Amino acid sequence: MVETSVIIPAYNVSAYLEKCVSSVLEQTRGDFEVIVVNDGSTDSTPKICEQLREKDKRVRVIHKSNGGVSSARNIGIQAATGEYVFFLDGDDWIPEYCLSDLHGVRERTHADIVMGNYCRFDEPKSTFIFFTSDEDYSEKIFTPQEIFAESYSMFANFRNCFINPTGKIYPRKYFSHILYPEGVTPEDDYTTWKLYLLADKIAFMNKWIYVYRLNNESIVQTARPSDLLPLKSIEQRIAVLSMIGMDITQEIDAYRKRMAFRDGTLLKAGTKKLEAYREVQWMKQIFEKYDV
Repeated sequence: MVETSVIIPAYNVSAYLEKCVSSVLEQTRGDFEVIVVNDGSTDSTPKICEQLREKDKRVRVIHKSNGGVSSARNIGIQAATGEYVFFLDGDDWIPEYCLSDLHGVRERTHADIVMGNYCRFDEPKSTFIFFTSDEDYSEKIFTPQEIFAESYSMFANFRNCFINPTGKIYPRKYFSHILYPEGVTPEDDYTTWKLYLLADKIAFMNKWIYVYRLNNESIVQTARPSDLLPLKSIEQRIAVLSMIGMDITQEIDAYRKRMAFRDGTLLKAGTKKLEAYREVQWMKQIFEKYDV
């Protein structure tokens, strides 16, 4: 068993995959495996996968028919042998200290899940966008209750760090009964919070350990705005958190804000989203009647 399984879903990322995988192979903490899941790519990604596997025995490759990023991650999880799992998208990359720093925090704090901050690379503008600097470095330990209380904080980009599946090490055993939902967007909004509830301690390191590439194919660029802010994911969180006695005030407020946002976007979509629009209107009536 290796320490960390780095799982890389790859779909039509021929321009980026070599840099992505190389960034893992250059890690200063070397007890890892790389699992590249080619998700039915139609460009030269499959060929590049095989070339990378031939160059380094730490690289494993799985070829599958196209099923989306959730399907690819789930396949990678099933194939993983590491004690911990780290997700890296095929067009992103990590600095050489990423795994070393995450595991260093884990060993010092005995946290179950450790996450770091990230920076963005705006490919069209060839510009890096940083949310933190060396002078801002800090570490914070959360219980599940505390991390949900902070989950909507915009401090140091924390909200995005909380949601994203990438940039974290998770115990692989946490995925025994959790899979990424297929056919929904964004899949992380339905999943990451469930993993936090399994932990006793979650550590946040305010240092960028992940580079997120922003290009014309990124989900935030291609998905419908209403799909990026689903109601069902918050409905699930409200149901579970309330059953275990946690404060759901912020979740209800987020739900209300998403309803207001979706109200306009669904109306513009016309008959294609009529059923969803009616459901939002019904919920708004309920909220108003009962002064939620």
